[in-house]
Amino acid sequence: MAQPTGTAKQRRRPRRKACLYAVGRIGDFVLMLSALCLILTEYGPKNCTLIIAEATLPLAIREFPQARLLCVPGESASLLKGFLPLWWREREKLSADHYEQFFCLRHQRDPYHEMIVSWIATDQLIKLERATYPITALPALCTELIAHQRVVEIALGHSINPAQILPQFTTQPTRKDGRLLVYPLSRDSQRCLPITKTIAALRLWRNRSRAPIIFSGSLAEAQILAEYRQAAQQAKIEHVGLELPVSLSALVEQIAQAGVVLTVETAAVHIATALDKPTIAVLGGGIYGLCYPWRRSQLQLPVHHHLPCFGCGWRCTETEQFCLTQLTPAMIADALPAL
Repeated sequence: MAQPTGTAKQRRRPRRKACLYAVGRIGDFVLMLSALCLILTEYGPKNCTLIIAEATLPLAIREFPQARLLCVPGESASLLKGFLPLWWREREKLSADHYEQFFCLRHQRDPYHEMIVSWIATDQLIKLERATYPITALPALCTELIAHQRVVEIALGHSINPAQILPQFTTQPTRKDGRLLVYPLSRDSQRCLPITKTIAALRLWRNRSRAPIIFSGSLAEAQILAEYRQAAQQAKIEHVGLELPVSLSALVEQIAQAGVVLTVETAAVHIATALDKPTIAVLGGGIYGLCYPWRRSQLQLPVHHHLPCFGCGWRCTETEQFCLTQLTPAMIADALPAL
């Protein structure tokens, strides 16, 4: 079956200045924050449309209140269950206007994203392809941020300082409540921090800090996070709690108040880094450098066991995933500040 592509039937469409494609997971959208802000400022937010994932709508409303927002599902599992219903439901809405400029900030595009991009009527489409995507990350910039910088420079017509592309929140104040927030889970199983390793690291850290420890994550992760808390209590670690934000805005607020954040590569690490919080990120090597690490300051510290095979895409050829198994509790505990 051919992939449904193309715009709606020809007709006179309202002309708008710019459209920005920013569909992705929460962490992806956080990585886009400064890129979106720069382009919106250049073209005028009231003249721009943002196409975003439904899950990121609360952040988009807070950070870009003047822009026109169009929501689509963040991803699609299959053609019949995802593509075709979306085609019937959303194509007319997305192809209703004609844009002078269309900037695609989604660089890792599967057929689902390519299909949506194909619906947008535009005089000029700016997107990076595989040949123009950056190859090597920098110490403070992952390749996704370098890619965002390239698109922004095309949009603005001049080069920008790499610091300008570093994500940040413009609407969220921060403070330090003296607690260690632990986000050990990710949607991708390889990125999750195992219970035994987490508890062993926290026991070591407890020898030099009495600060409260709070396990956190999404409501859907409540059961397994309760197992982390129970394991900590069984290990005689005191002052351990569990808090589950009820919304994305509540998650941002929770992280904004943290003393320190311990996490893996998930939405929490990008939110914490964008807020310039003390952040310890425990990372494997599968996609190291693609979306993380990046940092706003020296407060963000990645913990990893570096190997020549980093960047394998989790297609490990060894007898075990040494980039994960060789990460020791002591490495994690030593990276955590005492609070």
